[in-house]
Amino acid sequence: MPKQRYIERYNAIVEKVRKGRCTLKEICEYLSIKSEDRDLNLTISSRTFNRDLDEIRDIYGIDIQYDRTQKVYYIANDQVANISNVRLMEAFDIFNTLKMSEHFSDFILFEERKPHGTQHFYPLLQAIKSKQKIKIVYRKFSEDENTERILLPFALKESKGRWYLLATKINDTKLKTYGLDRIISLKVLQDFFYSDFKINIKEKFKHSFGIISVDEGDPETVELSFTRKQGEYIKTYPLHESQQVVFENNEEIRVKLLIYVTYDFIMELLSFGSEMKVISPADLQEEIQESLEEALKNYTA
Repeated sequence: MPKQRYIERYNAIVEKVRKGRCTLKEICEYLSIKSEDRDLNLTISSRTFNRDLDEIRDIYGIDIQYDRTQKVYYIANDQVANISNVRLMEAFDIFNTLKMSEHFSDFILFEERKPHGTQHFYPLLQAIKSKQKIKIVYRKFSEDENTERILLPFALKESKGRWYLLATKINDTKLKTYGLDRIISLKVLQDFFYSDFKINIKEKFKHSFGIISVDEGDPETVELSFTRKQGEYIKTYPLHESQQVVFENNEEIRVKLLIYVTYDFIMELLSFGSEMKVISPADLQEEIQESLEEALKNYTA
């Protein structure tokens, strides 16, 4: 069975159970409807369904439980609310929609600059789950030649519409990011690894912006002032999970974040132009000012 069909089926099962408690018959009926929508055969037997629940538990981190009294399947409320689970399902939804976009070109407008690399998503997830080494042929933007690497994969991370692999080299504890769109080829090796060190991925990126993690120093408290209009967007789509609104009136909205000030974060702040002002810390304020002055020179030469 094509890997796409597995993912489609897992996603449909979770989608159905998220809507409310349901019987196996109702789930099967939902899969039949999805089969027609997707032009794929997603129907399954009871035995296959039980195997799917194990895979969903491993991949999504969602435990679909069975209520023997009511004879229905359900997801615990705390699991439904888990942002990681929701974001992962959203990513699969977007992936599926992109694959169907040609059938709805008159109704859905997608950006033409769609990133590549999504074909690596499923085998990477399986390698991460099974703790299998991978061999990739990779090309950096800054290099003209491809390089072959053997890596220990730990997680996948999304940032600004692109997906990245978080992995280490053999005998190296430094976690690095690899853009899926720059992976030329991928092979999951039949070689398992058992790392001597523990990497808490969520904790490592807790105070980071984008794909750059920081191994040294402490995160900083950053206060930003936005125009009222831009601030409304920032309130509904926060820059970071630590974001808090500390002040607002008819003219501005101020927020505070506890974050590492990295290149990715500075580039994001610069993208707001005159709609944003750094209140603190002072060194970040100076760096933004210097960057804007340098940019202005491009138009005054």
